[in-house]
Amino acid sequence: MSQERGKKKSPKIFLGKEREKLSSLDKAQINELLSESISGYVSKITKEVKNTEDMVSLLNGYITEFLEAFLLFGYDVKGTPLCIHYARNQKDADALNCLVNKALFNKMNE
Repeated sequence: MSQERGKKKSPKIFLGKEREKLSSLDKAQINELLSESISGYVSKITKEVKNTEDMVSLLNGYITEFLEAFLLFGYDVKGTPLCIHYARNQKDADALNCLVNKALFNKMNE
């Protein structure tokens, strides 16, 4: 009896009924469903990105009608950060950078 106490029994795993093996037809159907699901998701995301790019381009067009150089910071309706900047030449880009720095540092000094 003392020898039996020292030995640990390994736990037995009961699976109940035998697992059914997937046939090649079942695997093909699963792969087809997964493929359709992934391609549907990719096409949905592609359309959303295209729509966002189109809206940014349209907004950029409207703003450039009235401003020579600009920076636009904000969020889209989904909460994604958005930064649109436009400058025709290096002089305008430098002026924008100077304006942003001035605005930020003036707020920090107040």
